[in-house]
Amino acid sequence: MQSFIIPNEIIPFINLYSLKNDKDDFSMIRLCKTAIEKNFSSITVDMEQLENVWKWVETSNIKLCGSVNMIQNTMSPTVLFKSIKSVFENGADMAEVIMPLEFSNINEEQIPTIMLEYLNVIEEAKNNRVAKVCMETGYITYLSQIKLIIGLMQKYNIDIIKTASSFYKNAFSNLNHLNSILDNVNNINTKIDFLFDVKNSNKFIIDNAFRLLKKSRISLENPLIISYPIEFL
Repeated sequence: MQSFIIPNEIIPFINLYSLKNDKDDFSMIRLCKTAIEKNFSSITVDMEQLENVWKWVETSNIKLCGSVNMIQNTMSPTVLFKSIKSVFENGADMAEVIMPLEFSNINEEQIPTIMLEYLNVIEEAKNNRVAKVCMETGYITYLSQIKLIIGLMQKYNIDIIKTASSFYKNAFSNLNHLNSILDNVNNINTKIDFLFDVKNSNKFIIDNAFRLLKKSRISLENPLIISYPIEFL
């Protein structure tokens, strides 16, 4: 598996995660140790792993994010509420909710009612703590759709929206699209988490993606979170 060198300027914004489905203790310990050694900002793990992972990062400055995934298993609002509560009860600093794929292709005339129910549940369950919602925006081609999604995140007090990069489609236009979002959406209180899809990429694309990110509006005052898989370090 090819590895890539992350530029020093980007390191403080990295959220580290693992692509593996069978995440054993060894994999999770490596994830925690790598994030601590490299001074990354946070790690994301499945909600089922929080209880074990928490003890490995509790004395560090690493923020811990627990992920509730609805890509494969759509939940009822009640189950989603309980899942988010469980994430925080098991030591996480923030909760991530991965929305079903069909929610990405929305417009102002057709916003699914269940999506609004989910966002309301997330707002209630997080109880003034940090919540992240993952939307597969790599499938979205219109800036107006992403503006709409960010507007919904702000309305329901979602702290972070995680966007998919879809490098396998068009890395450069997608990164420029991200910069366009940051430039054109006014008064964004919701942070952007940009998800690197490096497993479908190559060194040329990744190097240029990092170059574009370094030129974007990343700063400590206006941070952009960058989710990056440990398998490609």
